[in-house]
Amino acid sequence: SCGQLCERILNCANHVCQQECHSGPCDPCTFKVEQSCTCGKCNRIVDCKTVRLDQIETYSCTIHCNFKYACGQHRCEAVCHSHDEGASECPFLPSTLLKCPCGYKSFTLEESLESRAICTDPVIVCDQICWKELKCGHACKLSCHDGPCVCLEKQLVSCRCGATHVTATCAELPTLSTPTCKTQCRSLKTCGRHECGRKCCPKESFDSIQDPHHCDLLCDRILKCGKHKCALDCHRGPCPPCIEASFEPVSCACGKTTLEP
Repeated sequence: SCGQLCERILNCANHVCQQECHSGPCDPCTFKVEQSCTCGKCNRIVDCKTVRLDQIETYSCTIHCNFKYACGQHRCEAVCHSHDEGASECPFLPSTLLKCPCGYKSFTLEESLESRAICTDPVIVCDQICWKELKCGHACKLSCHDGPCVCLEKQLVSCRCGATHVTATCAELPTLSTPTCKTQCRSLKTCGRHECGRKCCPKESFDSIQDPHHCDLLCDRILKCGKHKCALDCHRGPCPPCIEASFEPVSCACGKTTLEP
């Protein structure tokens, strides 16, 4: 080896080998590069070998475009996309919007201009069902409409303990609190002596580190010392030895020997 840097072009075609002069092929590129999303609002750090210069804009973020059209009334609602600065014409203009919202019916320019004068006028709808596919997997069954679709399909939602169910639409699910019923749990707590008694007990589905059937009552049984009580939560099995310190003399059974504290 000559001791100089290799500096051969790596497999990424963007960087050169930083190893000392060596025989055989160079290792794959390990450099990190910053990649901009399609709209340019976000960046991420990726391995150079995963990005090609001619595909640098394939990464898309989740931010809505929000570009204000020339009309000053509407904004672009698409998610992360390349934007042509010249394409500022509002898509809701009567001369541009020549289809109903569901896409079933098309209109001529004359028909559109007869019903609408400016982009803020109500869009023309047809009498067909929307049928757009929704995030929940159902199809919108509302009549052709402007604005977001709403799923009115009903789903059964289990209560916290699973004993009963309530009905809710898909549109209600994101804001629906977990239903509760009045069923009283009869399971024994961890101590094996007390019943749970909780209404609509979550049982195994309870999202907590602590067992929902942990008994939090005080054990309060007399310890083997005969003087103190168990301070643990109610539990199975024998109580642990007393850890209280005694400051009184202790005599043997016959009374002849006494241990001072």
